[in-house]
Amino acid sequence: MTVLSATPKKTELFYDVKAVNRWNPLKVLKAIAGADLLVFGGGGLLQDITSTASILYYYSLIVIAKIFNKKVFLLAQGIGPIVKKSNKGRTRRILSWVDRITVRDDESAQILKQYRIKGLNLTTTADLVLSLKARKEIYKGRKKQTFVAGLVLRERENYKNLENKIENVCRLLRDGYDTEFVVIPFHKKNDMEVSKRMAKTLGNCEVYKWRKADEIFNIYNRVEIVIGMRLHSLILACIFDKPFVAIQFENNVPDFDPKIVNFIKSLGLEPEKYALNFNENDLTDIARDIHNIYVNGKEFSSLIASGLKRLIDKSELNIMCLKDFF
Repeated sequence: MTVLSATPKKTELFYDVKAVNRWNPLKVLKAIAGADLLVFGGGGLLQDITSTASILYYYSLIVIAKIFNKKVFLLAQGIGPIVKKSNKGRTRRILSWVDRITVRDDESAQILKQYRIKGLNLTTTADLVLSLKARKEIYKGRKKQTFVAGLVLRERENYKNLENKIENVCRLLRDGYDTEFVVIPFHKKNDMEVSKRMAKTLGNCEVYKWRKADEIFNIYNRVEIVIGMRLHSLILACIFDKPFVAIQFENNVPDFDPKIVNFIKSLGLEPEKYALNFNENDLTDIARDIHNIYVNGKEFSSLIASGLKRLIDKSELNIMCLKDFF
């Protein structure tokens, strides 16, 4: 197996696989030419809310694979949002060349059905991260009378106003409910600066710097609730049996991403209770709601139990589909 990576040396060191630089055209060509199958790992690869570059990059890889007569498998994909008409056309062409695709939610499957791609080999599964097995440990370093919240932020356009509101909610939690915070940058390149800003503003706040993915497990054993803007921060919270609150944007802004709301619905939860709109709701009410979700952690676990089990079973279908493909 050869992995296309932005940091191939680190990928080889941490995960014991062969890796090549994903931005080196000659090495990418050689890797695809020497492979039997091109697999795209799970996630929101086909979307244009960040930029058109994502779709163009993966489009080019699929074209290269087909030039070399290689099979292509898109695994556990989240489709969209795709806003531009030209990108919708590109996506339709891309997927007409794909040999097999699994998607991580019903909404993604519905988008693809609207494209009416002839012969599309499609299966609805769930996010690959749901297949991870948590290594749960009891953390004994916490001060009495406090609870620790993991804060997962991401950079956005016109973010400053929302960032100020998140800071104010954190202060309300700290002052009113004895809350400690650990800021966890999930995407180190994109999330580190906003994480550092928040930690500096709050004061006495750790930025958890991890090197390889499974080190995130360590911090999830420490925190007791996750307040997050990234989907996988919430998925890991469920795996580690931690309650969560999603920081959500309004659904009428251009970069609104529905996948968090879709995930909350798939757990059987009401989005308005667990995906809080910091731009509309009263900040004191938000702080109170977050604390109440933490206090009622056992109820949260009970509420998501059946939905989480169903999603884990669907996630494991991804590997079964991949095995059947060979």
